[in-house]
Amino acid sequence: MAGNPQFLSLTATYCLDRSPYEEDEKPTSVDIDIALSAYGNARKYYDQKRLASTKEQKTLDSSGKALKSAEKKTKMALKEMKVTANIIKSRKVGTVI
Repeated sequence: MAGNPQFLSLTATYCLDRSPYEEDEKPTSVDIDIALSAYGNARKYYDQKRLASTKEQKTLDSSGKALKSAEKKTKMALKEMKVTANIIKSRKVGTVI
């Protein structure tokens, strides 16, 4: 980090939808660069937050695709096993007769 970084733990006590007296609120860890303005620090924080959210969504999408692919491969393997079992079964029936 360039500049003069500081580390702060902040709580959102002034949110409109929450009471400022709630005690169950967990603090958020924020890296503040005192060489940047408040706007610069806020933009940096929300850019990192947006990138993390995007990355999480991409991970969820790719895991869903991987799961569907695994299911498809499993179904194909089961079909092949059924065909093989039917072939073996028909061969045994053919030799017994």
